[in-house]
Amino acid sequence: TRGIPVTITRDIEPGQPRPYHGMEPFSENLYTLVSVARDRDIEVFLCTQIFNREYEFRAWIHRRWGEGVDDANEIIRSFDGSRDGVHVIDAAAALPGNNNWMTDYCHFTEEGKSTLARFMADRIRPHVESLASRRNKATPSTRHALAETEESVSQSLDR
Repeated sequence: TRGIPVTITRDIEPGQPRPYHGMEPFSENLYTLVSVARDRDIEVFLCTQIFNREYEFRAWIHRRWGEGVDDANEIIRSFDGSRDGVHVIDAAAALPGNNNWMTDYCHFTEEGKSTLARFMADRIRPHVESLASRRNKATPSTRHALAETEESVSQSLDR
């Protein structure tokens, strides 16, 4: 936790359904994660989730799940432009899910994985240079960590 106090609680019994608390905990948790990252000068990338509405599943579950994904995506989109260093990659808007490259409502075929990876890489690549320039201004230990991250990102983007 890098010095961040964390309290873990259990509000459900094993094997029982989790109570639904709405989207407020998701929103609060995301805001906290972004705030902690920004306080440490970490550039943040958030990505919306793609949901395949073509996939036939139990209709009422599928519809409610899709609505939940839509709600989560709206919360993620609300971060776009709201803070320096927070980049929203709106995969859900650009790549609507379909049965051609998804195996079900949220999992991808090999073609789907490649499509999503190219889309993500195209949005992250312009920021790699600015991330690398931070390395030159950082402390020696942070510079080393940034160099490793830059190399890892670069290798991933080239794949």
